[in-house]
Amino acid sequence: MAAVLVANGKCAKDYFALDEKEVLGGHITYNGTISSMLLPEIYKEGLYHDCADDITQMANILLLPESTESAKAKLKLTEENYGSVPRYYIECTEDRAITPGLQEKMLEQMPCLKVYKLPSSHSPFFSMPNKLTNIICQIANLPEQGTTNK
Repeated sequence: MAAVLVANGKCAKDYFALDEKEVLGGHITYNGTISSMLLPEIYKEGLYHDCADDITQMANILLLPESTESAKAKLKLTEENYGSVPRYYIECTEDRAITPGLQEKMLEQMPCLKVYKLPSSHSPFFSMPNKLTNIICQIANLPEQGTTNK
């Protein structure tokens, strides 16, 4: 879901360099080479622009530093293991963190069985949880849950 879909031999950082429209890059602080943290000033615009303000306030508490290694590590994927797992992707068409253009570039390199689209920011779990839940249920072949979009 609005995730970095990394091909064999590449790392997430390779893809971030291709994304000319993302808004987060200038709002990251680093703890040496160990971790990075998104600055709270960009939460609303970068991650939650379609969410209620109380969601942004909650994010001040929930978001934590991330390992920088997760973006730099080159993946070693095999058809036998990784290739044997069915891939589905949920594209967030209003995402400003991993923009639709980057999502489409990644999908060209790493095709999925099906791509779902949500008109959402990077955080549909907050902005449209019922629609997201219904997609996840479809992927899992479960009955859809809920009927409203709150």
